[in-house]
Amino acid sequence: MRRLPWPTVEFVFDGVAYKFGTGFGAQLTSLEWRRPPAGTRRRLALWYGPYYDITIFQTYRQGMRIRCDWTIHLTGSTDEQLAQVRDLRKFLQDIV
Repeated sequence: MRRLPWPTVEFVFDGVAYKFGTGFGAQLTSLEWRRPPAGTRRRLALWYGPYYDITIFQTYRQGMRIRCDWTIHLTGSTDEQLAQVRDLRKFLQDIV
């Protein structure tokens, strides 16, 4: 079994299980029973810390469920965007 170069971060938010992983522009993945409509936005916000707005990136069927790839809204230069993705990963690792 191949090991990932970064630790896997999995968490449940509002009853939906998410998994953090970077690839092809998507930062989060979830498995859901129903396909969210295109353009669906969600806000990951806890009682403390920052909040992140995420938008559906792509969906496809995986067995009986729908795999949804989500991307966070990034602002600023490329270096600032990469820093935002690293901050999200660190934030999720700290709360899990």
